[in-house]
Amino acid sequence: MIRERLGVNSMASANFFDGLIGNISPVVALYKDIVGSGVRVECFPGGRSPYTGNGGTFATADWHSNEGVWKIYFPAGAHAHQVYHELLHIRFKNVEGAPVMAASIHEAQLRRNVEELNNDFDHAYVVPLEIATYSEAAVYWEADFTRVLEGLPPPSSEQVNVAQRKITLLRGWLILPNSMPTATVTHLFRRELASGGWLDAANELIHRVRVAGANKALAVQAFREALGFDFPPAAKVTFLI
Repeated sequence: MIRERLGVNSMASANFFDGLIGNISPVVALYKDIVGSGVRVECFPGGRSPYTGNGGTFATADWHSNEGVWKIYFPAGAHAHQVYHELLHIRFKNVEGAPVMAASIHEAQLRRNVEELNNDFDHAYVVPLEIATYSEAAVYWEADFTRVLEGLPPPSSEQVNVAQRKITLLRGWLILPNSMPTATVTHLFRRELASGGWLDAANELIHRVRVAGANKALAVQAFREALGFDFPPAAKVTFLI
């Protein structure tokens, strides 16, 4: 475990981080900053999350509340930016103080929607920093958002269709302009938002989210206002520190 093998003041990163592909220096520095702030982090190369089973093909991080520790699982030979990405999530929550948005009632679909949207708001912070440090990460994110666009239903006048398209496009816009402003996929998202008449609201949204910083409740309210309807429903979500 990283807690045992790599202390805050240790330079012996070869036992663990040297298995990563790419420049490990930013990973080591960020890890030390987080642990130095009092947050416990353990890493498991080649391990899988006991909660989700993830970690075999990409990095994932779990909070183990009973132990008070974050555990990061990732494939042996993972790209360094994947671990850096997970560490940024941890810094946003435990160092910057961003709460977790969660469903306050037990509705399976609502819980999934809120978990995904919470991750999007984290990514508004995480992904620009990840790409600024590891430019190669942009390849992954451009492919990911291209798949999102490909899954977008064709426009129609049906209310459900309009809502689905607007939610999907605004979720992408939380991340793209500040992380990959000149990428092809960003231009495509901009075109779709403009076509729907939503581009001004989308740009106002990312400004307000940037100003909100770790205040996720303010960021989510800006998202609702950009959408023009109550999603996620204010009465059914809470923010957990």
